[in-house]
Amino acid sequence: PAPRRGGYAGLWRTMPRELLYLFFAFPIAIVGFGLTVGLFSAGVGTIVTFFIGVILIIGCLYIARGFGTAQLALLEASGRPPIARPEWQDARARTGFFGWVRAVLGNGHYWLYLLHVMVVDFIVTTITWTIAVTWLSVGLGGATYWFWDMFIPAEGRDFYLSLVLWPGVETPALLD
Repeated sequence: PAPRRGGYAGLWRTMPRELLYLFFAFPIAIVGFGLTVGLFSAGVGTIVTFFIGVILIIGCLYIARGFGTAQLALLEASGRPPIARPEWQDARARTGFFGWVRAVLGNGHYWLYLLHVMVVDFIVTTITWTIAVTWLSVGLGGATYWFWDMFIPAEGRDFYLSLVLWPGVETPALLD
């Protein structure tokens, strides 16, 4: 990979796009996780009937493909280099219904996208989104404290963490 231009300042310039990516990626990951887990569980649960179970699993694989492709497009929109898309077509799919079933279930890319949507994407976006929201709220809250502090009533500010941790211990008055 080529080295980034601008060093540390260049990383800060890309931060808004990457935060925007996180704010879009998290809801997509949650919806994708819910849909794929539900469909896959229903498909595995009804696999005994073959037709219903296999159709549900294939539907789950197609939904995972859609969510995986959406994540790739979102990564590219946030300024990341493009990632090559896999080849989805298989010659077996042209041999009728059972050929199509074998082609979809036998294509490892569908299963990798399913694994990504059900496990990797859900965990990674949840953790990074939580860190980003915490970082932003603390940073913006600290930077704007001078403004919103005047709206907090000054009376009754006798709450100290030491009173909660060590009840009965006298806390000296800070401002008399």
